[in-house]
Amino acid sequence: MTDTRVDVRTGTPTNTIESTQRHVKAFLNPYNRMEDYIYHLAHYMFAAGCRSENVDQFTKFIDIVASMDWSATPTLDTGNVAK
Repeated sequence: MTDTRVDVRTGTPTNTIESTQRHVKAFLNPYNRMEDYIYHLAHYMFAAGCRSENVDQFTKFIDIVASMDWSATPTLDTGNVAK
């Protein structure tokens, strides 16, 4: 019999939480895990979502970029660029 504990806030079994934590930790840079960890976590979540949907990551990324409303994006300030 296995000991199944559940997170009281989410109802998720702690085995699932610990397994996901182990996969995320393995995905991070082993030498400097604090280096831009938010980017790496977002990348892991994006890759995991693509795997669960069985879609190519690059194709999904291009679809996201193509569907964005770029008119609302501020332009780069090129006033300080050396000529």
